Amino acid sequence: MPIRHHARRNSRTRIFVALLLCSLVGLLLPRSVTGRLMNLLQVFVPLQDAANRVADAVGGAVAGIRSPKVSAAEFERLSAQNQALRHTVASLQSTMGALEQANRELAGLRDRGMPGK
Repeated sequence: MPIRHHARRNSRTRIFVALLLCSLVGLLLPRSVTGRLMNLLQVFVPLQDAANRVADAVGGAVAGIRSPKVSAAEFERLSAQNQALRHTVASLQSTMGALEQANRELAGLRDRGMPGK
């Protein structure tokens, strides 16, 4: 049994190191290469939203005793509004990254001048 546990820990370490190396490579690559991946990452926005909901639920359960007194209906309304705003912020941040990349590309075209001049 100790061998199997050691192999599992070794496998986890390899996965962690591989993910760390991928992140490092992503940081070192130029924006022209990584900018194209921005739209692909929008797939993860719903997963991020779900993770935020779970974290908020756990935080609410732990800190629920100290929270101010509000009606259940008001709490539900504010909670739904909070989640909608979080999702909107995540989506806007992703869109902003894509627009910044497009702006950099257009600025590069402007700085190089129009072809045929």
